[in-house]
Amino acid sequence: MLTDASLGLYGCIGKPLALLTIRNTLVRLVTMFDFEYAHGVDGMAFEGKAKDRFTMSFGDLHVLFRERSDM
Repeated sequence: MLTDASLGLYGCIGKPLALLTIRNTLVRLVTMFDFEYAHGVDGMAFEGKAKDRFTMSFGDLHVLFRERSDM
């Protein structure tokens, strides 16, 4: 959940539109592309370098996007 657009007196009026746009973008990426790790990457650096601070930060994640041929 995004907390910087929280409710209250100064809540963000555009939050529902922003969340809808994020959701739409993710759906389009998942349906239009196949994903795989880049050559020589196993994803362990992404999870292994995670740091839990006030906000969560992760290591680098190198991913290849291939357009689906069945679209």
